Amino acid sequence: MYKKQLKRLLLVVTAVLLISCDQNDDTTVLDESLSKILTEIVVQSNLADRTKKAGNLTNFKDLGELPLQSGRWFKKNKIFRTAHLDNVDKKGKKFLESLGETVLIDLRSDEEIDSNIDFSTVLPKNITRVHLPIPISNALSNGEIIKNVLGIGVKENENYIQEQREIQYKGFVTNTELFEHYKKITKYLLGDKKVILQGEMGKDRIGFLTALLYSSLNAYDKYVIDDYIHANTTLKEVFKDYKDNEVPEIVEMAKNELQAAPDFNKLSEEEIDKKIQPLVTSLETSLSVKKEDINLALALIIKEYGSYDVYLKLAFGISQKELEEKLSIKKQG
Repeated sequence: MYKKQLKRLLLVVTAVLLISCDQNDDTTVLDESLSKILTEIVVQSNLADRTKKAGNLTNFKDLGELPLQSGRWFKKNKIFRTAHLDNVDKKGKKFLESLGETVLIDLRSDEEIDSNIDFSTVLPKNITRVHLPIPISNALSNGEIIKNVLGIGVKENENYIQEQREIQYKGFVTNTELFEHYKKITKYLLGDKKVILQGEMGKDRIGFLTALLYSSLNAYDKYVIDDYIHANTTLKEVFKDYKDNEVPEIVEMAKNELQAAPDFNKLSEEEIDKKIQPLVTSLETSLSVKKEDINLALALIIKEYGSYDVYLKLAFGISQKELEEKLSIKKQG
């Protein structure tokens, strides 16, 4: 349905511009306008097409088919991103097998991974898992969120989750302890095998890395942001499940914490429900990605390092030129 609507739109736009060409001697501007519109239609179509739907794969996307300001395109069928594959089903495995020799880079910390999982049986044989963790701060654990949002033993802070997200994104940029892992990731990204970047949901750590790759290759800012926030669409059902199932569990935990805290144990049930409401609101909106977060990280790179090229050489061990040669192509029209 989505593709049909785009095709109809393309036909209408083309017709309008052709009519305009007949009425305007200066076709240069019209040609440029048509090119921009066609590119926009292709990108928006690709945004949906690059999301792979097979079995229970979640937020699985091909990073390719994004236009760059140089006229080149990000290479498709080379780098993918995904939420965790810990319980991938048969249809999902069949799709993974179709990729051929592939390296799965798991960016999760040990604490995020079920220690009972045997990845040699979970993943198909063509997938080689490499563990290069980019840890998520303990400050975003449920216990810390409850304590800080509700003010149990500390100053109450309704904006705690967003403030910690901003700290996390800044850390993706400036935490030099991550640079060695970034350099190892780069070697795989530029190697001969396909690569899958895996996170818990595949939206924050991987969202940062993806946006950095695109921006370093001079992708159009709009498309970088569109791709980043597209996770809110691909993870819609995951967010709903979290809201319906996990949030009530965290709320119950919070009530128990309040009832055990000396400053709050005399509150009535109605007063507890009222006090917990900011926590509920924070939790229900905490999972969605926000363009402000990725803009903050990308701006910080320029502020602290002067350019993407300088940052790439320092943190990833590669130049922008090398990145372009390896990960972009001149698309045949």
